[in-house]
Order: sequence, then structure tokens, then C-alpha cells
Amino acid sequence: MKQRQFIIKNYAVKQGVKEIMLTDSFGMELYLQFKEIKNKSKKINIDNIIKIMLPSDEEKALEILKDGYIDENGKKFIALATTTGFMKKEELSEGIIARKDGVCEYLFIAEEDKAFVDLFHKVVSCGKIQEKLNTTTMQINKDIISRVSLAFSTTNKVSYYWKNKIAILPETTYQYAREYVTLDKEALRNGQIELNEPKVISVEHTAFDGFGLASPEFCDMLSEKYGYKIDYFGLRMYPTATKGLCVRFSFVQYFEDNFKENNDMFWKDENGDFFTLDRWGKEVNLSKCSLILNETQCKWAKWYKNMDEIYEAIDKEEYKKYKDLYYSVYIARVNKKELEQYTRMNYQLLNVTNLTISEMEELTAYDKEIYNSMICKKDRNIDRIKIFMGDMSKGDDEGLRASTKVQYLMQQNDRFYKTKFAKETIARNLEKYINELCGSKFYVKGNYKTLACCPITYCQHIMTGKSTTEISEGLQERQFYVSSEYGKRVLARNPLASFHEPQKIELVEHGSLKKYLGEDYSSEIIFFNMQDDTAKLLSGADMDLDEGFCIDNETIYNSIIPTIPFLNVDDGATGAEMLFTWDNMYQSILMSSGNTIGKIASLTAKINTYNQDLGFIRVKDNKVFTGRELYNKLMYKKEEYYKELFKADYEQIKENKETIKKYSEELKKADISKVRISTCYNMIKCSRNENSRIYDSMKEIKWNYFLERLAKYIEDGRLLDVRELPEEKIKEYLNKRFNENAKYIYYALYLNQKAIDAVKTLNPVSTDEINLLKECFIEYKKDKDGNILMIEQKDKDGNVKTDKDGETKMVKAVLVNNVKKYPYFMKFTKDYVNDWKVEELNRSALTINAKRIEEYLLTRIKDISSKLEDNNSIILESLKPSKEKADSKVKATIIQILGNYKSVARSTIKTKDKNKINEKWDNCDKYSIEELTQFESAEFIEDKALVLKELNISSKFAIRYFYDVLKYYLDLESNNVYSYQEVKKETDIEFMHRYFIKNQDKCKDNNLHEDFIHEVKINNGTELKIRVGRYQGIEITEEMYVNNKILYRSVDNTEMGFIFDYEKCGLVDGQVLKVVESNVSKNGKSVTLIVS
Repeated sequence: MKQRQFIIKNYAVKQGVKEIMLTDSFGMELYLQFKEIKNKSKKINIDNIIKIMLPSDEEKALEILKDGYIDENGKKFIALATTTGFMKKEELSEGIIARKDGVCEYLFIAEEDKAFVDLFHKVVSCGKIQEKLNTTTMQINKDIISRVSLAFSTTNKVSYYWKNKIAILPETTYQYAREYVTLDKEALRNGQIELNEPKVISVEHTAFDGFGLASPEFCDMLSEKYGYKIDYFGLRMYPTATKGLCVRFSFVQYFEDNFKENNDMFWKDENGDFFTLDRWGKEVNLSKCSLILNETQCKWAKWYKNMDEIYEAIDKEEYKKYKDLYYSVYIARVNKKELEQYTRMNYQLLNVTNLTISEMEELTAYDKEIYNSMICKKDRNIDRIKIFMGDMSKGDDEGLRASTKVQYLMQQNDRFYKTKFAKETIARNLEKYINELCGSKFYVKGNYKTLACCPITYCQHIMTGKSTTEISEGLQERQFYVSSEYGKRVLARNPLASFHEPQKIELVEHGSLKKYLGEDYSSEIIFFNMQDDTAKLLSGADMDLDEGFCIDNETIYNSIIPTIPFLNVDDGATGAEMLFTWDNMYQSILMSSGNTIGKIASLTAKINTYNQDLGFIRVKDNKVFTGRELYNKLMYKKEEYYKELFKADYEQIKENKETIKKYSEELKKADISKVRISTCYNMIKCSRNENSRIYDSMKEIKWNYFLERLAKYIEDGRLLDVRELPEEKIKEYLNKRFNENAKYIYYALYLNQKAIDAVKTLNPVSTDEINLLKECFIEYKKDKDGNILMIEQKDKDGNVKTDKDGETKMVKAVLVNNVKKYPYFMKFTKDYVNDWKVEELNRSALTINAKRIEEYLLTRIKDISSKLEDNNSIILESLKPSKEKADSKVKATIIQILGNYKSVARSTIKTKDKNKINEKWDNCDKYSIEELTQFESAEFIEDKALVLKELNISSKFAIRYFYDVLKYYLDLESNNVYSYQEVKKETDIEFMHRYFIKNQDKCKDNNLHEDFIHEVKINNGTELKIRVGRYQGIEITEEMYVNNKILYRSVDNTEMGFIFDYEKCGLVDGQVLKVVESNVSKNGKSVTLIVS
């Protein structure tokens, strides 16, 4: 089912405005009805709803929420709603020190539509929100915001009259006891992080939390909508604020087969129907139900006296027009048609294991060699490159599509793979994936599975009322079930912070589950027993669409660190209640907004990497030191020596900084000449380069001394290098290191849970609480008496800071800060961090492996451009003109643009400013296209080909400006073109654990040359690309005009449709546009126009 998208404006605090998409949801469906918008297009422009980032200043944010927001056109918007996801968003300033400019995104609606705010709250809850307003004390964020936000979660609406077809059953719990460690709260109150001794604790767990059952008939109805078998789905329903997971299960058949006798909770009537008591104690006929839900899913069920009251509320006259919205189910997610068997790993899991360097090398070897086969000089695997570039069979007669010129050339003939231009393109595309491989994203057997409860245990509980721990028919303690999968697995859930969270589990065979689920049940779902604490250990997983990474890999399975798990006794802390008013709601939102969880996550990554560091053991007392700790301690001892040694260097650095400051100030002058500007920049550049050279020289001298001393300590037997220990000893070392430092990670988990609970407790994690953890990894410099040294605090320019009284600010002198910098491997991840923020001396397996892949693949990728020869003969030999002499004007023009091209290429070699480089090439493109416009017709193809061969032009130049010429001659060739089709059986063509066969195909015709020309003209402002929505298939004429964001035909004033991104187009009412080119979308609902 295709999602509709609603285009709205998104306002940042300081980063401007852009257009974003909201997707289908209950809230947007209601708004369309309110505005009587009956547009069936998949993309709809919504002018009266915007999303803004609230300022980090709480007072200013509160003012906006109460008084409204004025946009750039003076239009007023008032607060509509936020979501739990929006509340976690932050806007950070750019620069070395990122400051929080904004916190919490919020949807606002135009004042002219203010009636919708009340209508929305009324309809989403059938009036219950208004009933509670100003009268009821509650946990506002939990009972209102979290539930209202469901109305804006992405869903597919499926009309379904569910009256008398659902049951909402009571919540149930079970007890499970085992040995845990807990935080010592008394020590914590005294500013110390300590753990209590392990002890057996019995913990109450919610059974079937967020989990429900769906009849096969209901799932078959969904299967018809989606076009394949649906075995599970995420559910949203209103006005009960229902959120959860439902799985396909023949519960009526199970009752029929396993029913024994009537009891107070479950019985069979004379008609053979099965009944139970719902969460209100009222009888409900399960045999007539399509969905069995429970009160952990239906969050607002507690606001009603029974199901009849819910039906009566929906049937009220005032809600009559919204009946279809109510009597629908909103599907948040469904199982995939087919599940991939291999998935890319993430560093969060690897970061909490005892994997060794050799094991990491083994795990990444397959991916590394696949990428290597695509860039090596000899035996380059062309099939893999083509698959990587997307030459896949589409199952139609249109042929292979090409998104770039290079892709088209490579589709036509393998000889083009030898050109520099093609190799550079492949390298550029591969670089992203090799970066991710350095960041530990490699393929492993396994996939993400949705967590679910044992449906047999649920049915038995419904029939007998027994505690789940007393039910023997379903999955038992430590048992898990996936259709057609068996054996040992690692199960992990993100976000993952602690080494005790990944679980070693076993998938078992289960006759009853196999019988009632069937042989072809989706393997994307993993069924949990309802007897142990596995879900709680997996970062407190619920069964309301939470996912877990289920990994089938022996090396990773054996790398999970054994330990006694941590129990946060404050988990699920009682929420703070206050009177529900709009002002109190805004206050609650602001008090609990922000990305504290993200900050804690980055800190835990640093701590885990510190634990994984394969450092050095001091033999005399077995104390462990990281490379950074040893280096800093040794340099501290030699501090005075190096001060004297580098005295002249520091003086030179100081002088260079003064030079930089002096010329930077001069550049600010309004009357400075262009010649002087160039001089200033050169002086600044030279001074900076000189300082970099001096710093590098000093660093090298220190580093060589450190390596010399380190080798001596190891040779003398004073230190043991952990990397040199046998594999098993390394694993024992890592197990011990993680367990000895467990209290720090467990405290971080405690803070993380506190941050999660802050939404309901309104008690956020403080800076002091985070700093308490950071302090445990900082060692300060001390004098001979053991006192911490205090030093002057300086700014980034080296100036001493003073307080308001003019007194010098003093700070503790840091010797080592083990959590200041990020792990080295993280510079390659999606959480990209700059080089100066990473710890180069870290010796964890992940970092060492990242450096090896960087050297083996990434460095070679980056060297390709500088070392490859052009090999332009392959391009030129493809040009086969029959003409003997070229037109003199054509020749003169090409000589001119070639000269300009070479001049730009030379001028950009030493330029580091990407904006300046792009500007020069944009100007070069503009000049070239303007000069060649007169020779664009087919009659000049032969002339241009002759000149290109005569001038022996580079492949880049030819492809950039004369692709039309090259394509003309290639289309005359009889090339064998192939596409690739994925198959289940093993073949000779393998790429990332998938197998392919090669099929003869053809290249689809393309307009890549024309597209490039239009792109250049759009960049220089002579043409404009606009996209028009709500297109009805009307004939496109040569001339159009604009009025109120709508495009009309000039010839007869017929409306063409609305203009997407209107403000960005810079159009004004009455503006006349000449249509240069048009392209109607596949669904015929929109059209893209090139206009001048």
C-alpha cells in the first residue's frame, strides 16, 4: 500500500526553513475531512500546517506555545500537537562547540484553522480530552501527549467495521526470580558509583505487554490489501488510543481443540461460542471477535466504563461524519513479503563483546574481499560492479535504465570500465560502503525480527486464568520460536549500551506452534516465552512492535560476555501528576524534551571502547593502562624537558597566530582591495601551514620517544602487551575488564532509564549526574604532595579567562580524560565525528580492524583519482565519423571551451574551499553550454566527433560536454547488453551472499545529455524546474502563467495544478513561463516542467 505524503514547511530556530513530508495518519485524515480536501494525489501540499523547532530558552518556547508563531509572511500559527519522537529532537549550532539552539519539534496550524485544534482533541478521544481538561489530575505526558502522538504516526488506513468484533482483556503479570546486581543508592547519594552484592530478586513482569491476536480471516483481509500473506501488523485504533502488535493466530480453533471445561473466566455456550470476561469484567464473545487486545494496548480504555460506552460515544450525532475514521484500523507496519537472510551488523553490539582482532578480521573478511574484487587492478569483477551499480532486471520490456552517463556507458560495453572516469565513479560510489565497513557494518547471517509473545500461552491463560509461569503447553523458560528456524542465536535490541543486554538464546521446535501457525508463517517474528526476564534484559523490550537483531553466527555467539545482569530497581518509576491544563501540558512537554538519551549513548560508546582497549598490564601489580594513559603519563614526566626543547617552536607558533589574527582583522575592512585580499589569504594560509608542520614535528618527536620507552618496558618485563597474548587470554582479559567496570555502564543505564522515564516523572537527568560518570574516567595532574594541580582557564585563542570580579578562572589540570574523545572507528559511522574528535591511540579490536580496512581499501579508493591514467583512447575509438573535415566554427568553439576547461582544472587543484571549486566548475559549465548551444542539432555530430579525436580530449571532457556524440555512435554498435536476476540457488555470480544469473537485455533510451544542459541552465538562472501537483492530464501548452501558487495555461486560463516548493522557486503572481520540456510522472498525477 502506497503512503500519501503531505508537504509542509519546517522552521528551524537558526537553520532556516525547508519543506518536509508528513505521512498518512489518523490526524492528517481528520484534517483533510475538516478542510474538505478530496485530493487523491499521493503528494499533497498543506500550507496551513507547519512544524517548528522550539527555542532552547524555555521562557521563549513557552511564549510561542501560548501566543503562537508568526512566519516570514506575517501569518500566525497556533500550537496543534507534538509527538514523543518530536520531543527528542534538538537543533545544534555549527562549529567546534555545538550549542543547543532548539529543543522539541511541534506542529502548528494557521490561526484561520484554529477550530481544528479543538476538533482534533475531541475526535481523537471522543470528547474525553475536553472532559478531563481543567478537572483531572494525571501524568499529562503519559496520558495525553504519548497517546495523542499516535494520531500522527505513519499508518495505512483500512476501513473495517470492528463494532462487536474486538475484545479488550485485562492486563496480567507474572513473577520471575534470579540473581541480579543493583546500584548502591546510599553510595550514590554520597557521590559514589558502587554496586550492591548480587542477590536473588523476584521481579514482576507484565505479560503480553502490547501484544494481541488477530483471526486468520482478518489477516486475509489485510493480505488482499497488501498483495501478499500478512502474519503480523502494528495496530493503531481510536478513540481507545490503541497501539500494539497483533499476530495471525487461529484462536477460535485453538479453543475448540483444547477446551476442557467451563470456569468463572472462560466458558462455552450452547451455540458453541467461547466467552470470557473483558477488562471491565463484562462478558465478551471471543468466537465473534477478529481481534483479541488487552489493556496494555488500549491506553484510553480506562476512560470508559465498558465497550458499549465506546460504541455509544462513536455513534453520537456530533461524530457521525467521522464514523469511517473510527471504524477503521490504522496499520503501522506489516511483515515483509520476503525476509533477507543476511543483514549488516552495527557497532553498538560489537562494542559490548569480547571479540578479538583476529575475530573481527574474520567477520569482515567476506565484505572486504567483495569490495576489493571491484577495485583491484587485475581481475576486476565486472559482474559485481554492474550489480552494485543497479543493472538489475526489472521484469519488463523497457530495458536497463541508466541514472548516470557512466552507468549507461558501462551497460553498453565492458571496455568502458577501463576509463579513468568510470573507475572514479565506481570508487566514489564504493567509498560510502567501505567507510561503513570500517565502522563495523558488515554482512552477517541474521535479520531483524519483531518480538512477540507465545500465542499458545496467551490462549491457555485466557482459558484457565493461570499465571503464565504455570502454563506448560506454550514456550517454557529460555525457549523461543521462529518458524522454520532452529538453534543457537544472539538476540540484541537497539539502543544497546551494556554488555549484559545481548542475549544468547536457542530457537526450539514446538509442535503446537507449528500446527496452529502453519509451515509458511513469517520468519520475521520471534515468539518469546512468558516465563523469564529476557524481554526486560533486552533494554526493557515491549511486544508492541519492538524489534530484535537475531544473529546466526558462532563467533559472535561465543563473544557474548558472561555476567550477572543488572536490575534497575527504579525502572517504571511513578509519574508526576498535575492538573491537566494546556499551560501545564506545555510545561510538562518542555521539562522532558531533549536528546539526553543520545548524549548518554555517546558516553556509553566511549566507556565500552575503553573497556575493549587491548592495552598494557603492569606486571608488578597487574594494573591495566590504555595506550593513551601511558602516553600522557610519560609526557607529563617529560613536560619540563619538552617545554625547553620546543621553546623556539612555541615562540614561532605564537608569532604565526599573531600573523593569522592580524590578517584576519584586515580582511574585515570594507575598503580592502582584491589584490590585498589575496595577499591576506596567502599569509593566513602560510602561517597555518607552518603551525601544522611544527605541531606535526613535535608530535612525531614525542611519539618516537614514547614507542622507544614502551618497547623498553615490554622488553624488560615491566609491561605486558595484551595484543600479544593468546586468543583465549585476550577474551578472559576483556571479560574481566568489562565486569570490573560494570558499575559505570550500569550507572549509565540507570541514567538512560531515568531519561526515558522523565516524560512521565518530569525529573530529567541533570548535568551533575552525567558529570559524576565522566569524572570516573578522568585523572588529574598532581603535585608531589598528591594535591590536584590548578591551572589558568584559557579560551580557544589562548587568552586567560576571568570572572565578573576580574579574578583569573582556575580549573583542574587534566592528565588523562578517557571519555573526552570518540572511538576511532566512529569516524566512519553514520554518527560521523571529525578527526580531531577521535582517539587515535585506542587499541580496541574495532578500531584496529577499522584502521586495517582503511589502509587496505579506503586509502586505495582515495588514491584512484590521483594515480589513474586517463585511457581516453577507449572513448575516442568509439567515435567513428565518416566526414573528413570538420566545420571550422565547431572546431574553434571546442578549442575555446577546452582551453577554459583546462584553465579551471588547473586553478582548482590547490583550492581546498569546496564552494569555490563548485562555483568555478558551474561557471565553466555555463560558458561551455552557451558556446555549444548553436551546435546542438544532429547535423553537427560528425563535426564534433572529428574535432574531439583531433584534439585528443580527455574522457572526462568528452563525457561531460559531448555525451550526445558518444551516445550517437554507441547506439550504432551491436553491443551485448546484460541485466542481472537474483536467484535462490548458488551460481558463479555472487554479491553480498546473494546469487544472480545474467540475462540478455537492452539499454533504455535516455536524455542524460539534455538533462545535463537543463541542469546547467537551471543553475545559472536561465531555466527553472518546477513540479506541478494535482495534474489532471490536460495538454501542456507552450506558455503558462502563475497565480496564487497555481499554474494556468495562458491560451485559455485552464488550471494545470499547484506548484510544489513554491517559495523556493522564486515565482510571483502574473509571471509568464515558457515551457521548454515536460515530463509526466508514472502515475499521471504530477508533471515536471523545465521553463524559461
